[in-house]
Amino acid sequence: MPSADLEEVSPPRMSARSIGLVVAMSAEARALTGRVQPLEQVVKIAESVYLHVGGVGGRAAERSCAALVEAGAGALVSVGCAAGLAPECRPGAVVVPAKVRSAQRELFAVDVEWRTALLAALESRFRPFLGDIVSVERVIGSTEKHVLRETAGTVAADMESVAVAREARRFDLPMIAIRAVSDGVDDDIPEALLVAVDAFGRPRLRSILDSVIERPGDAASFLRLRKGLKKACNTLSQVAANTGPTFCWPGTAVG
Repeated sequence: MPSADLEEVSPPRMSARSIGLVVAMSAEARALTGRVQPLEQVVKIAESVYLHVGGVGGRAAERSCAALVEAGAGALVSVGCAAGLAPECRPGAVVVPAKVRSAQRELFAVDVEWRTALLAALESRFRPFLGDIVSVERVIGSTEKHVLRETAGTVAADMESVAVAREARRFDLPMIAIRAVSDGVDDDIPEALLVAVDAFGRPRLRSILDSVIERPGDAASFLRLRKGLKKACNTLSQVAANTGPTFCWPGTAVG
């Protein structure tokens, strides 16, 4: 249930100068806004800024884009966490790519003017990574991360940005991607822990406990991943505070 001070828009009608934030996980939305957000709903979080928490993966991101575009969004942001692929791209780092690509080598450029304005606001404090992001279809481990780094030449991987870029192109909308790194290139994620979270990244505590009981070594991996996610979410909070909820989009001003 949305909180009492949250303005839920159902069905919303945005100004053409509004932007839509495509977010996969509940923790990411909370980091960006400072409160728990309803799932799979278009919600107004600031003047001219709307958010949709749609779940992990490309299909979920497509549904988020559809909901935001249907509501009238004039620009899209793919924002959330990512896996680092470059050795120096560690948990807590910011990635602001010029291009996003798929594992099948589709390539999409982000909006140049918007990205330039965003980088000007972030460079002195965050020193963001500027390399490309590749979107994958599932969570990947260390071996696959190293292979992607070599074959795609990208600094980070996520699961949504290509879908958002594809939808932005289809609707002829400006788009950017902003990602905070939650796990590094050498970090593996045990298979058991992949089923210990739901589609919105929320932990299933019983599954985690069962995993740790059966495989005590998973406890260290869980704590490491939790620490990395916390660093990434702290970074997202700081980025949003530094840029404002529009992430410096030149097409609107927040009142």
